[in-house]
Amino acid sequence: MLWLIAANPNKYDIEMAFNELKFIDWTKNANYKKNDIIFIYISNPVQRIKYICKVINDNINEEEAIDDKKYWLNSSDFSISSNGLVRLELIKKIQFDISFYDLRTHGFNGSL
Repeated sequence: MLWLIAANPNKYDIEMAFNELKFIDWTKNANYKKNDIIFIYISNPVQRIKYICKVINDNINEEEAIDDKKYWLNSSDFSISSNGLVRLELIKKIQFDISFYDLRTHGFNGSL
């Protein structure tokens, strides 16, 4: 399945995390499954889809979680959802811009 999720660059430095880590763990806020593809939209001020990832583990618990606290701009924003985490592997960093407007123009009618 394909998913679109949003990342807030004012809370989490996803760029640095992907540069330094082989994988990142993400809050499981939907029914992501292993091998699903997730597009990551970076919210204000970027407002573009920048990453394509693959779910390599859909059931990461707190003990297994990657220590990525250094990428959180405010450590009080860091928390692990009661739904757990999924582990994402970066497939590709998108070099061209796909804006929210572009998504709407091509039929996307959901919200981020």
